[in-house]
Amino acid sequence: MSKGGHILGSKPERDPLEEIKQAQLWVTQSTELRWIDRSVRPSWTKVFLATAMIIVGTFWMPWLTITMTALASGTLLILFNLFSVNRTLKEWTRVPEPDLSVEEDEKKKYVCSRGTGGEQHIVGMRLKSVSSDLGGDLGKLIRGVDTGYGLCLTVAMSPQNPKNILEGDILPEALQIYLERMSSNGLRSYMLRRGGLWKVGTSIYGHSRDRLALPRFEASIKGAIPEPGWKREKAKDILERITTLQLTRNGAFHASGSELTEWLVQLKSELGPEVGSNVPGEFIAPIRDRLGDYRLGVTINPETLQTGPMAGMCHNDLTGGMLLCGGDWPERRRVMMLLTKQLLDAGKRVMIVSSKPEAMEFTALTDSGIGLTLGTDLVLNPVDAEDIPRSLYVPQLKMALETIADTDLSSAADLELALGRAVALSNATLADVTLPSADTDMMDGTEALVTDRPARKTEAGMEAVKVLYQGSGSRAFYGHQTVKLSRLAEQQLSVTVISLGSVILDTFGWDLFSMKLAGLRNDSDLVVILDGPFNLKLYGPYDSRYKRRVPLTDQLTRDLTRRGPLIVSIEKPSGLAKEVVARLSSCLSLRLRDNWDIGVATDILGLTVIGHGLHSKARQSSRESSYLRLMEEGIALMV
Repeated sequence: MSKGGHILGSKPERDPLEEIKQAQLWVTQSTELRWIDRSVRPSWTKVFLATAMIIVGTFWMPWLTITMTALASGTLLILFNLFSVNRTLKEWTRVPEPDLSVEEDEKKKYVCSRGTGGEQHIVGMRLKSVSSDLGGDLGKLIRGVDTGYGLCLTVAMSPQNPKNILEGDILPEALQIYLERMSSNGLRSYMLRRGGLWKVGTSIYGHSRDRLALPRFEASIKGAIPEPGWKREKAKDILERITTLQLTRNGAFHASGSELTEWLVQLKSELGPEVGSNVPGEFIAPIRDRLGDYRLGVTINPETLQTGPMAGMCHNDLTGGMLLCGGDWPERRRVMMLLTKQLLDAGKRVMIVSSKPEAMEFTALTDSGIGLTLGTDLVLNPVDAEDIPRSLYVPQLKMALETIADTDLSSAADLELALGRAVALSNATLADVTLPSADTDMMDGTEALVTDRPARKTEAGMEAVKVLYQGSGSRAFYGHQTVKLSRLAEQQLSVTVISLGSVILDTFGWDLFSMKLAGLRNDSDLVVILDGPFNLKLYGPYDSRYKRRVPLTDQLTRDLTRRGPLIVSIEKPSGLAKEVVARLSSCLSLRLRDNWDIGVATDILGLTVIGHGLHSKARQSSRESSYLRLMEEGIALMV
């Protein structure tokens, strides 16, 4: 530094301080999108440009402007005259009276429609402007609206150029300066990360049979979405839009895609026929009426706990197979009693097969009810095919014996031949299932050749047969069958209890009963209820018996659903093979607690998952099972 305060060194060619015209630093709270005004404004630039062109054209080339105006007016006049002449020359035709008539009511306040559903009163609300925070939640409105109202929600969305966000004072000053300094590609990327820029218009139409209830409908809309921009539409405008089928309106405000996701996230699932998954925050409302053929109770809105119309099952739901799961046995017994009573009142016949001795209570539902207990009142003869073709029955019987033999009997050919010979006899029992020996005479009177020792698989199968007629299973399976299942199916109500005190014997008993039941003729008036079937359960996904039993359980379920209406009642649906669940077309679920059970019920009930994004299909979600875990006694989900 010199004495005079001069800077030592050469003088710069340009003073850098003189080149800085203004500060290059801005401070903003956040780069997130924030709004001051969301309203859609007309583009004054285009209006001024068009006006200027007309003015310049009029003064610069007046004759050209006059000529173009005259040609356009003449063309319109000629087209109008041609249309009038053609319409006059056409023959008059009678217009049929429509099934639905729409007109303004007496006070010109609402629209009244008359048709097949009776008289309905319609009101419309339009959201003309919104606040900067986009308050409320359309999903809550749809869930919370009274089930007595009809609801039509229209949302018109049109994409906008990201540069439109910089027009006017619609953003905070610091954020607008930040966006203005971006390049066009940077601004486009900024908006794409936020779902793009949209122009949105929203209208809601409600109808009710009670005209006095419409003001409450308007109040519920303003309460769920507390925006000052709600305006009631005029009756003549609603009438015109209904008759021209143009309910949607032009966009009235701006919003980003991410904001609309939070505002409209549940609409796709809640407006569909399926039940939402984030319960109680994802249910449809109004809940669709389920009058059905067999009424079980009333619908309930999980958001408001308000009861609605009657609910029940249709006969087609039972024809395709229905799964009744969840809860404890007393809860399922109550549902089965209600359904059985409805079926009997409708003139159907019901056959109940249960693993619970307490199921004998069902016989009290009618004076003609019959109750049988396997091993006490009923003996099932395994070698009595009951008119089922032997080629179909014998392979299934051999597969059922694998549970008792605890091994794979698919290679036991001698065992299959022995079973086939016994089934071919008219009055055979399990004692007639024998292997040929040296002392056995053949059918033609000659002696049989001396054979070696039977294969190990065949020996294991014969030991399983001995257990059934010499061991603990003799009281249930040895001897002539006491009652034919075809006779049992003719009764108005029959209850059969299979409870032998052994899981293996119970499983074989269920297999045998299911085989004979599936062999009955197709009868839509006979409804079969399987309560706790042991043969459809899995005793561990890593057990070797699981893989062996899957083909048999799948075949039995397929044959049972082909025979006629079927109901499978079980506490834990995860204990069923996935092939069995796939055969059932409907479900009624009580409260579930286990994650695996909830996963199965979620699939068959069609619950959507919103825990991992808008359209995620992830099966693990902490939100999708909330209502299935918390349902109180007496409440069920059905589809």
